[in-house]
Amino acid sequence: MDFSGKVVVITGAGSGIGQACAHEFADRHAAVAIVDRDAKAGEHTVSELRGKNQRAEFFPADTSVRAQVESVVPEIAARLGGIDVLVSNAGIQRYGTVTTISEEEWDEVMSVNLKGAFLMSKYAIPRMIERGGGAIVLTGSVQSVAAQRNSVHYVVSKHGLLGLARCLALDYGKQNIRAKHSVLSNAA
Repeated sequence: MDFSGKVVVITGAGSGIGQACAHEFADRHAAVAIVDRDAKAGEHTVSELRGKNQRAEFFPADTSVRAQVESVVPEIAARLGGIDVLVSNAGIQRYGTVTTISEEEWDEVMSVNLKGAFLMSKYAIPRMIERGGGAIVLTGSVQSVAAQRNSVHYVVSKHGLLGLARCLALDYGKQNIRAKHSVLSNAA
């Protein structure tokens, strides 16, 4: 699949699955917006892609913070010419049970894993509509459809991503926006 002329936004693209997605889309000729809260990691990914003469730019943002998302999405669209694909990949894993985790730990995981995907979708969708449609991929986990011990907040956040993807597909399909939940693992 050739993504020439397309702009792909990838959150959590400084490492792991997000970084691998950035390389794959760039190899397929997309202009790639690297979004990460870790500036060093994000810049490293951009450096790798530019080293292969691929178009990539880094946009520092914590996707769980509305004000940062609200400003970074228009910046991406302005600098790269729009938004066609959103890969909402930023996520963290924490361990604990309902009785062992703190409210702050719950909030942190929900904010990064679920709220970040919601906010990025909220602000990217109008940009996609401007271009006639697009695609959203929410990086889930096997924990989106199953559960494991000692990971309550992670499991619940990943289950939420599955529901978010389904709602996005239903609500924006008529505007030619596809939404997909992907079950991925960074295990070798």
